[in-house]
Amino acid sequence: MALLPEPGRLQTTLSHVHVSHLSVSSGMEHCFYSPGAAFIISGRKHAHLGRKTVTYGAGYCMVAAVDMPSAYEILDVSPEHPFLSVMVSLDAALIADCLQLFSPQYFKDAKDADSEGAVIIEASDTLLMLVKRLLEQHGKPQAEIMEPLLLREFFIELLQGPAGASLRGIFRRDSRAHKIAETVHYLRDHYREPLNIKALADMVYMAPSTFFKHFKAVTTLSPLQYHKRLRLYEAKRLLLTERCTVAEACYSVGYESQQQFTREYKRMFGRPPRRDTHDGSAFSVEDQAKKDENR
Repeated sequence: MALLPEPGRLQTTLSHVHVSHLSVSSGMEHCFYSPGAAFIISGRKHAHLGRKTVTYGAGYCMVAAVDMPSAYEILDVSPEHPFLSVMVSLDAALIADCLQLFSPQYFKDAKDADSEGAVIIEASDTLLMLVKRLLEQHGKPQAEIMEPLLLREFFIELLQGPAGASLRGIFRRDSRAHKIAETVHYLRDHYREPLNIKALADMVYMAPSTFFKHFKAVTTLSPLQYHKRLRLYEAKRLLLTERCTVAEACYSVGYESQQQFTREYKRMFGRPPRRDTHDGSAFSVEDQAKKDENR
């Protein structure tokens, strides 16, 4: 990709678009996908989205409408055959505006549907053309003017395509899936606090059993599983990039028992947390920083 010829990650001059170039695989990585549409330009990825597993490659796109936990591995990558991807972040306000352009009849299925938080779709020629046009604005004086116009076209195309049902459900403000998305956002901001499912259910006027069912339909995880992954992924980031001790990471993300933290961390990542500290890990902080640059 001419825009990013060397391995790394580029935040373009467009606020919603960034590009990634990987030339080596770093094995299985864990992250939370923010709402966005990620297009693979070349290469392949094996991903665990919540509890779903999928392998996809060039010409396909992952559309995440809510923050989704993921573990992924880049496949068959080399300097000669790099992994290239483009991420276009979703803009909730702009998508809500786009929804107003459609007849209410078009979205009659969205109010009570259990929308998936993330779907993999084959990118249409129109979507790929719009991504290309967005990238062409990088560094140009008119980018600030052109970006919202092109994004509006981009979101309208998404809303009408294979990912449309999920997006319509989650971004329609009176829908059940939108209410679940609100609790997902709340958990992202309050993961250090103890999980209270009844309080979350009350927040969106659902019975706890109903809330549990629909939360799992959107994220593929139970609220407890989602909350745990939020804590453990952040703890791993603290260990690898902030030089935290195991105790510091444990209490920083909300655990009260270091023994429980160690047990759940090992179950999630296959290694005890001390192995991911600056002194105890096979991966140094500098190694992790390089991996972060290449995402």
